[in-house]
Amino acid sequence: MAAVVDDFYGFLLYLTDGPAVTRNLVLDYLAPVLLGVEYELRANITRTEGRKLFVEATMSEVATSRRVVCSTALFLKVDVGHFLQGEPTGSFGQGSGQ
Repeated sequence: MAAVVDDFYGFLLYLTDGPAVTRNLVLDYLAPVLLGVEYELRANITRTEGRKLFVEATMSEVATSRRVVCSTALFLKVDVGHFLQGEPTGSFGQGSGQ
């Protein structure tokens, strides 16, 4: 579930403030998350401080509105060049099987 929530935050930040990276992620599991059950995720940016973005999210069962996960996180804004670090020049997206 942590990967799902982290990815959901990333999508929120992509739509609102541009690229950011996870600095801290906290999840509270309030009830079991079951296969075959439809869930709704909601997230908000609660505040910003310079490059810091503080966010929170909930995950609830669609049928009952019962919350099963609550989360808070801290993200740091970065520019797109951050994601190119460590890539050899000119090889982005080409993989290692050349």
